[in-house]
Amino acid sequence: MGTQRSSKFRSHHDSLFRAAFARPEALRSEAEVLLPPPFVRSLDFSRVDLLQTRFIDESLAHSESDATFRIAHHRREAFVYVLLEHQRKSDALMPWRLLRYMTSVWMSVLGREPERRTLPMLVPMVLSNVPGGWKGPRAFSEVVELVDDGLLSSVIPDFEFVLDDLAEASTESLRDRPGPEFTRLALWLLASSSNADRLIGEAPSWSDTVERLHQEAPDDHRRAVMYLLKTVSLTPAQAKKIRKLFWMGPDKRVVTVEDIAFAGLEEERAQYRQLGLEEGLKRGEGAGLKRGLEEGLEKGIEQGREELVSVLRGLLLTQWRARFGKVPRAVQSRFAKADVKQLKQWAQRLVTAKSASDVLR
Repeated sequence: MGTQRSSKFRSHHDSLFRAAFARPEALRSEAEVLLPPPFVRSLDFSRVDLLQTRFIDESLAHSESDATFRIAHHRREAFVYVLLEHQRKSDALMPWRLLRYMTSVWMSVLGREPERRTLPMLVPMVLSNVPGGWKGPRAFSEVVELVDDGLLSSVIPDFEFVLDDLAEASTESLRDRPGPEFTRLALWLLASSSNADRLIGEAPSWSDTVERLHQEAPDDHRRAVMYLLKTVSLTPAQAKKIRKLFWMGPDKRVVTVEDIAFAGLEEERAQYRQLGLEEGLKRGEGAGLKRGLEEGLEKGIEQGREELVSVLRGLLLTQWRARFGKVPRAVQSRFAKADVKQLKQWAQRLVTAKSASDVLR
């Protein structure tokens, strides 16, 4: 049970992290804080791609980097790759883990561009919200035995990742960082969520930011609220104060679409990917391992998509009854025919809709 709870908490933290860095301006602000200004100015942040980097092989099974970006370079026809990893706990082998991710990215590039004779630059960055600060190694040489005697250090590969340690960042420094307001708020939430007293004490200084998000970016506001509700243990008095500061309104126990995103959906997807891989291995015996894995993975992902649609429809019906009472047959019919995108839109509208007609407009 403890492992399951820890895994779900990891899902909440990672979901907020990914939402915060899903926009190019957020990546730019992080780069401006951590990397040399001349290098940052050489990058074209109007040409940023967020890459899908799920690694499926024997050594990296069921793992994925938190975010890998490809950024165009201003002065030459080249791309710089940035691997941004989010860590909640210090990892004694973090440099080794990053090297595996980096190697997989390079292998993917070479697979698409076999004529290459050089590798694109890849900058490893780690965002840490480890309580008490990062305690693990930062350089690859720190995890290789006997390198410190200096005799063979010149022939041992080495690199050091760039660290953004939120435990060392004050509330004022996070609030004054460049970049989107939601990203700055998310970084503060990640930094303070393990300390309820800190959260309560510093929340008033974020009230203006939260109010603007509530008015101008309700989806981002809702993500911040759901993160708080799912990760922070508060006394009734603390919860009442936080609800007021974060514009949460009354505590109506209505399940929303955000509950799915922050309550372990990644775990469900991982389960279906696992089922797909197992099916792929079976097929691979007769159709070639690679082809079998691909076919099985597609089948597992499709099963996960169907399950998601079913869960969303069930939640919509629950929300509707909680807000407006009986669900008309015509509405049930529309729910049954809608795809995931439409169902998510309706679920989000249900949270704040003043009338039933506002939901399906």
